[in-house]
Amino acid sequence: MAKPRFSNIELVNPLNSPLSPFMPAFGGRVLLSSQDRVLIDNGGSGYRGLDIYLSLFLNPVVYKSWNKLMSEICSRELQVQPFDNSKESARIAKFVEQQMANLGKDSDQNQLLPVQGGIDMLTRTLGMAYITGIGVAELVWGKDAVGNRVIQYFKARDPRLFRMEYDPAENITRPRILTRTDQIRGSAIPAYKFVFSRFWAVPNDDEYGCGLGRNLYYAVEWQKQLMSYWLMLVDKTVMPSTVGSYSADAKATPEDVAKFEEAVRNFGQDSAIVLAPGFDIDTKDLRVSNIDVLEKLIERVDQYIETLVSGESATGKPGAGSEAKDRVSDGIRITTAKAVSDMISDTINSTVVKWLVRANFHASAPLPTVWRNFSEDIKPEPTNIDEIESISDFVDMLGKLDSVGLALDQEYIQSRIKAPLKRR
Repeated sequence: MAKPRFSNIELVNPLNSPLSPFMPAFGGRVLLSSQDRVLIDNGGSGYRGLDIYLSLFLNPVVYKSWNKLMSEICSRELQVQPFDNSKESARIAKFVEQQMANLGKDSDQNQLLPVQGGIDMLTRTLGMAYITGIGVAELVWGKDAVGNRVIQYFKARDPRLFRMEYDPAENITRPRILTRTDQIRGSAIPAYKFVFSRFWAVPNDDEYGCGLGRNLYYAVEWQKQLMSYWLMLVDKTVMPSTVGSYSADAKATPEDVAKFEEAVRNFGQDSAIVLAPGFDIDTKDLRVSNIDVLEKLIERVDQYIETLVSGESATGKPGAGSEAKDRVSDGIRITTAKAVSDMISDTINSTVVKWLVRANFHASAPLPTVWRNFSEDIKPEPTNIDEIESISDFVDMLGKLDSVGLALDQEYIQSRIKAPLKRR
C-alpha cells in the first residue's frame, strides 16, 4: 500500500484564484487588494478605502463600545508565564516581564512631547484591528544601561500606509510602506520594525483582515439618516410650519399679497404682525408620535452597535433591564473582551516577545507567554443548586422549579437565604 502524500505547498494563492481582484505586478510580485465588498463598493479597495472604517471611531456609540471593551482588557493584570519550570525559562520570563513593564520608558531622546504609553497603549493600538481589520505599531529599538536590546518606545501608525505584496517565488506575503516617492507599491520595511495585528470577524484569506467595520458601516449610515430625520422633526416641532391664507373676497392688491408673503416667512421672528382684512396666519403642529417612532429606531440601532462591538445592549443605561439580564450582558462583554485580548496577546507573543528573546538570548531560547488574566471573571455554569452563589440566582431557580411543579424543602431554602420565612 502506497504511503499517503502530505502536500507542503498552498494550492490556492492570489495568482491562480479566480476570486482575487485585479492587482498590478512588479517583477513577478503582485500587490494584494482588499477583498472587502463594503470597502470596494463605498471607499475603493485601495489604501484610502480604509477611511470609511477609521471614520467609524468618530461615531460616539462605536467609540464608547470599543473604548469600554479596550478598558475591560487593559484593566486585567498582565501575566508572563515561563515556557517550563527550568531556571533559564524563569530568567527569560523575568526579563520579558520587566520589558513589558518598562515599555516606552527607556527612551533617551530629548523630545518636546512624551512618547506614547506602555503596554496598555500598545494593546489599544493593536485592538483597532477589531474594527478596521488591521492595526499597526512601529517599534523603535535601543539599548539599556547594561547593553540589552530593548524597545525604547513605539508609535501607532496609520494602517492606510501599508500594502501587502505576494511573492510567488517564496509563496509568502510581505507588507510594504507607502512613501511620498512611492505611493503605489511602497518601500520594503526592515525586520523587527512593525507589529501587525489582524482580526477576522469572518474567516477568509484577506491579508488586510476582516474587522467588524463591515458590519458597523451600514448601521452607522442608518443612524446618520435617522438622526437627520429626527433633527428635522424636532425643528418642525420647535418651529411649527406656518400656514398663510386669505379669502377670495379679500380685495388684495399685488402689493398686499407681497407684504403678506413676507409676513408669513418672518412669522417666527417678528413679535407683532399687522394683517389686512381677509388675511390669516396659522401654525400646523407636528404629531409627537412621529418623533417617538424615530427615537425608538435610533435607540434600536444604538443597541445593535453596542451589542455587535461589546456584546452589551444596555451599556451605560441604568435600569435598562433586569438584574439577571444585566449579569448575562456583563458576562457576554467579558467573554468578548477575553477573546479580543487573546488575539492581541497572540500577536504580542509572536512579535514583541519573540523578538526581545531572540535579540538578548540564544536562537533556541524558550519563549514565555504573555496574556491577560480573565480567570476570576469567567465562572463556569453551576451544575447543581448548591453551586448557585447569588441569592437572586437562587430565587430565579425557585421560580423555574415552581413553573414545572417542583419545590425545595423549606428548611433548605431558609438555610440558603438565611432569613426568617413565612407562608403567604
